[in-house]
Amino acid sequence: MGSGKTTVGVPLAARLARPFRDSDVELHDHGLDAKALLEEAGRAALHRIEADLVDAALSAKRPSVIAAAASVVDDEATCARIREAATVVYLRASTATLVERIGAGTSRPIGTDVGAEITALNDPRRARYEALADIIVDVDSASAEALVDQIAKALTREVVVSLGPRSYPVLIGPGVKMHLAEVLPPSASGR
Repeated sequence: MGSGKTTVGVPLAARLARPFRDSDVELHDHGLDAKALLEEAGRAALHRIEADLVDAALSAKRPSVIAAAASVVDDEATCARIREAATVVYLRASTATLVERIGAGTSRPIGTDVGAEITALNDPRRARYEALADIIVDVDSASAEALVDQIAKALTREVVVSLGPRSYPVLIGPGVKMHLAEVLPPSASGR
């Protein structure tokens, strides 16, 4: 909540040519409202539904960029499922940044004392996020475009096929097509 999952996720999905799935949007698509659920049924009920939405996204046939609810790290079974099925990017934001972005009068599932509640939620979760993540990017002062570039680069691996003077690099990962001009020699066919 407030780390930029949607702001970064939408352009990242476009860059990687993958669908974008947002837990908040899917919650609304099911006729539910996170803040109302929190107030009426409690945090545990909200988190169960959020975990189910993440599981459904992970079960989709086509790999997606998923903006998962922050609460998913609170449930070990959900963390195990994520570890098994996904590459996890943690958009690490300081508590101060989260409080500033979420602000007062929000429709997000948070109480009236935003600062105290974000501190109570974010500080204990930080170690769990870091343990779950394959890639960690700090978002406090970076633009969405810079974060997308950083994540796309981190998802791409270069392996060199060693053939002496005929050695060549192979890029592996989603969205590598955009890097072909960087690694193909000028003499390569345009087909």
